[in-house]
Amino acid sequence: MSDPDPRADGVAQPGEDANAPEFSLQSVYLKDCSFEAPKGPRIQGEWNPQIGLDLNTASEAVSPEMREIVLTVSITAKIGENTAFLVEVQQAGLFGVRNLNEEEYRRAVAAVAPAVLFPTRAPTSRTSSRRAVSRSCCCRR
Repeated sequence: MSDPDPRADGVAQPGEDANAPEFSLQSVYLKDCSFEAPKGPRIQGEWNPQIGLDLNTASEAVSPEMREIVLTVSITAKIGENTAFLVEVQQAGLFGVRNLNEEEYRRAVAAVAPAVLFPTRAPTSRTSSRRAVSRSCCCRR
């Protein structure tokens, strides 16, 4: 299957502005996943857990124009002081990044990348997420 994004190879296509901002998804993968139930079925008391949800985004340079962005989602269920279970998932993506100033890059990492890595609704059109990310308003000047 061919790649629908001609910029995936990092080369500007004829007619494209080589200085245009780019934040394009190259790949998505599950980096880590864990489930812990410290007491297993031995939790005492009424099942009315307090649920905690934490989201974190981290970015690391892979090359001058490629960043790995990792979205970590942690869910904790506690009954009193006892942890009933803890689930943590790290969904990662490689993004091509060019010609973004610091503010645009921070906005892309904080808002666009998590929405791509952990979508909350089904796509409404046939456009790929890669195309949608590269055209995102966070990268427009």
